[in-house]
Amino acid sequence: MTPPNAEQLPFFVTAPGGTDYLFVGVTIAFPVIVMLMGVLFLRLHHLPDHIAGRGEKVQLELVAVLGLISMLTHNNLFWIAALLLALITVPDISAPLASIARSLATMAARKHATTSTSVPVAPSPAPAHSLKDVQQELFEKEKYFQVKDDPAPNFVLQDADGNPARLEDFRGKVVVLHFIYAGCPDVCPLHAERIAEIQKMVNQTPMKGRVLFITITTDPKRDTPDVLRDYGPAHGLDPAMNWVFLTSGPDRPDDTTRKLAQSFGHKFIVTEDELQIHSVVTHLIDQNGRWVANFHGLGFEPMNLVVFINALTNATVPHHADHGGGERRIWSPNLSETGSQASAIAGALTSPEPRTKA
Repeated sequence: MTPPNAEQLPFFVTAPGGTDYLFVGVTIAFPVIVMLMGVLFLRLHHLPDHIAGRGEKVQLELVAVLGLISMLTHNNLFWIAALLLALITVPDISAPLASIARSLATMAARKHATTSTSVPVAPSPAPAHSLKDVQQELFEKEKYFQVKDDPAPNFVLQDADGNPARLEDFRGKVVVLHFIYAGCPDVCPLHAERIAEIQKMVNQTPMKGRVLFITITTDPKRDTPDVLRDYGPAHGLDPAMNWVFLTSGPDRPDDTTRKLAQSFGHKFIVTEDELQIHSVVTHLIDQNGRWVANFHGLGFEPMNLVVFINALTNATVPHHADHGGGERRIWSPNLSETGSQASAIAGALTSPEPRTKA
């Protein structure tokens, strides 16, 4: 190449004998770019694992397997599936099921011990998850759970066939009680369907003969016996098993059940246009007629309520010498730990959901 021609070369072409800066720059930049792209690829590939790390162990393992398959097969569909699985919140059902399994094993062991020999034996050890343990566990993970320790308000009502029903008639069974009225078009049907879901779960276990589900109408005037009979099956409740719909009866004032709801802590209002407003709470009563817990609203996990019922059916519930009112907690009072739950419960009690007239 002659010198005159060299002057006409573009700036990125090095003249003879000069330093090729473009080549030097590319030599340095190329490995840096390759490393950065590799780091970016690995970060993107690790993204599902990073997101799933906050979830359950099974979820993390499934995400890791999908990510490994994606990397080995170079098929991005597996990576997309891992990312979607990581973004889904998978409920922890293994712990409640394990608790129920341990309790059932303890029940079977006790039954075998009592039937296999007539010789007195020492009491079997307490189950791994006692009632106190379950209460503490639910208090920590279920924000709609409230521990109570009061005598349950007594009542004398009747079912759709006119048979009398008193709370003391149900001693020896765990009672799941709630208030609705059939004319409610929104919250009450949802509450009834949630109770039906819990009834089905309980009735798939040996607990079904030891638990009673009670629905009480707050509108006895309009909820006639025919309405009571049709309401349960229409919302999944099984009256043939362990569910009953109660009303005040013709010989009692129309506000009998509303006053009963108030004694269970409901803030109850009946407006001029027959609009009913009250809080949505599921009450738990133990075998001795003690009001032991509330599950507020409809946001609680049904499995958590089933686990608590299971703990009650397995517990040897003592008769309390002190029948005074008031709430008693099983944990040490710590405002930093209980403040958020207290706010949630207070909101459920003082901010009931409005209901429209049917």
